[in-house]
Amino acid sequence: MKKWSTLFLTLLLLLTPVAGMTPSVALPIVRATADISGGANGITGQAFFVEDGKGDVLVTVVVKGDPAVLTPGRHGVHIHEVGTCDPPGFTTAGGHFDPGPSGNSNTVTNHPFHMGDLENLEVNAAGEGHLIDVTTRVSLSPSDTSVFDANGSAIIIHALEDQHSCQPNPTTGLCTGVSGGTRPACGVIRQIQ
Repeated sequence: MKKWSTLFLTLLLLLTPVAGMTPSVALPIVRATADISGGANGITGQAFFVEDGKGDVLVTVVVKGDPAVLTPGRHGVHIHEVGTCDPPGFTTAGGHFDPGPSGNSNTVTNHPFHMGDLENLEVNAAGEGHLIDVTTRVSLSPSDTSVFDANGSAIIIHALEDQHSCQPNPTTGLCTGVSGGTRPACGVIRQIQ
């Protein structure tokens, strides 16, 4: 219970302006959210994103589901390249978010170097999961790495742990199976006005 209280207190402090504090230089704070759903499998949750104006984006994810579906342990979490979450399978979210002239969104050929790769979500025995991560690899503001590009972005919860490494298949050379496997839940990232 203490871990959840700390998580929500941290999020509340980041999302609430502090009265009487005015920085010498006004830094734009940009916020976004995603309602996470697994559709028929019953996974639900939310992701919150806060960009601090210095290039850091705090990502907080809270989900819950039947432990038979959202199994205890670590689950890969990635920002994906398209802001669409059509069940089943959520393949409409495309590959991993990885814009740029050298970008490659294929989940098996550029892993673990995609811009949208995040830390793993830790799920407890009751099927409740949480993640707090800070990334400088994506932006909520207009830029080459903004998640709010022409087709938007989504956040995906994967069925398996992201190993954050490449262990190539000896036959194909591809890093298959290390980035989290199937997609039991998805949420479209939306800017908070």
